[in-house]
Amino acid sequence: MFETDKWAFTGLDGQISLDKWQKIIDLIAELFSAPSGYIVQATSIGYRVVIRKNEGGSTFETNPTIPPESDMFCRHVVESDNLLYVNDAASTEMWSAMPEVVENGVNSYLGLPIHWPQGDVFGTLCLKDNKETNYTNEYFELINQLRDLIEDDLALVYNFEKMREIAMLDPLTNIYNRRALSLLAQQKLNLSHRLGFDVCCLFIDINDIDVSHYVKNGQALLAQKLDLPAGYSVTWAGQYEYIERAKDKLKYVVPLTLAIIILLLYLNFKRLA
Repeated sequence: MFETDKWAFTGLDGQISLDKWQKIIDLIAELFSAPSGYIVQATSIGYRVVIRKNEGGSTFETNPTIPPESDMFCRHVVESDNLLYVNDAASTEMWSAMPEVVENGVNSYLGLPIHWPQGDVFGTLCLKDNKETNYTNEYFELINQLRDLIEDDLALVYNFEKMREIAMLDPLTNIYNRRALSLLAQQKLNLSHRLGFDVCCLFIDINDIDVSHYVKNGQALLAQKLDLPAGYSVTWAGQYEYIERAKDKLKYVVPLTLAIIILLLYLNFKRLA
């Protein structure tokens, strides 16, 4: 299932043109005569810059993560889910002590929330300046229109992932099919190559034996025959992974169900007595 509370630019296979977003943020900063412009993603993990002015392409995966509790303008935009415009932070009691103002010299901030199509906040589109500004309503309308272009891209990604999930799931078992495993494996390979990791995916079809028994035998054999270098590991995925998850859930569901049945029987027969 597609999750919006995760970093959006890890393994998207180029579904969003970050070059387009770069042009948008460069254009906004130029039109507003702002020295700094950003697109920032917000998750429960924290905040991370996706695009900054004149960066020439995203370095998203290497940008640092800012803790979610940090006192920053973007946090106020995300938590309020509203546009925030501070034209002279240094002279405003509410904002003058903020680290961005005191340590980085930010005196003007204009930011507005970016949303996923179902309404969750993706992050912020924001401009920063080290001097006082006086943006008019026309500027606010312009930045809203450019924000809409970014949200259109997010909607495309969200809808594509939803359609892909439908195509990849078996309708009866709700387990990923062969097409899904191929796409997910390729996605992991692409990410591993970008990060400089060594990775190998091996597809196995089995007949006349249940998956759990096969994996158990395979794990025992690899433990005897395979000597992995430090830092390397073997992971069994696919249908086996979902079976194991189902077993974990049943450990709690079955006893709970039995307890409810016993309780209902007790209450029923006690009442009859």
